[in-house]
Amino acid sequence: MFSPRLVNAVRTCHRADVSTSIKLGHRVEVVRAAKGVSRSKLAKILKIDRSTVTKWATLGTAPRDLEAVAEALDVEIAAIYAARPAKRKAAA
Repeated sequence: MFSPRLVNAVRTCHRADVSTSIKLGHRVEVVRAAKGVSRSKLAKILKIDRSTVTKWATLGTAPRDLEAVAEALDVEIAAIYAARPAKRKAAA
């Protein structure tokens, strides 16, 4: 069901003690922003609706094809798992 590349990336991240408690969609958003790719451009590359990419970012929902997302962003899947969203500042 899952590709060997994806399985290996997940195993590598677990061995590296990468926390999986941060939602995958938020991790994709960090990588997307770091690569300077807009949500619209990523959606166009993946041939999906922009609202889907926005849901990844805002709700943390996981993309159906993480390999395609990694390829579109020109990164390894492990880079997505390793991405850390910035912590939100508490309201004063």
